Amino acid sequence: VASEEEDLPRTCCDVMNDSAFAVGDYVAVFDPIDGSKNIDSSLPVGTVFGIYKAAPGTEAGEASFMQTGDSGLVAAGYCLYSATTVLVVTMGSGVDGFTLDPDKGVFLHTHEDIRIPKTGPIYSFNEANYRDFSSPVKNYLN
Repeated sequence: VASEEEDLPRTCCDVMNDSAFAVGDYVAVFDPIDGSKNIDSSLPVGTVFGIYKAAPGTEAGEASFMQTGDSGLVAAGYCLYSATTVLVVTMGSGVDGFTLDPDKGVFLHTHEDIRIPKTGPIYSFNEANYRDFSSPVKNYLN
């Protein structure tokens, strides 16, 4: 398991404090979705993640996590935690969303085949990067 919150990758065995997780075929990377200030406002916080196939016969180490997304990535997604917990995941052929049913303790498949619309009523961008945009993009935004 690797995260920007940790200086070095850790094994699930160490994280979970259980030797049952000492060996595995995958490595996982996590990163919090910035939003700790959102907690006070009851806005969502979350986690993005990626799961990679580990190289056969190797122990998980820093090199295990330095893979490109086009080779060993087997799943990726994000989870938002708020009044409703939503998990969005892809395994390479489509994107699906799941909503936690807290009464049953299970995720229900609530969003099938999620896609970005070809057009929409709004657009957004990081205005801090405006000076780095190409001229055609600047012209469009102006």
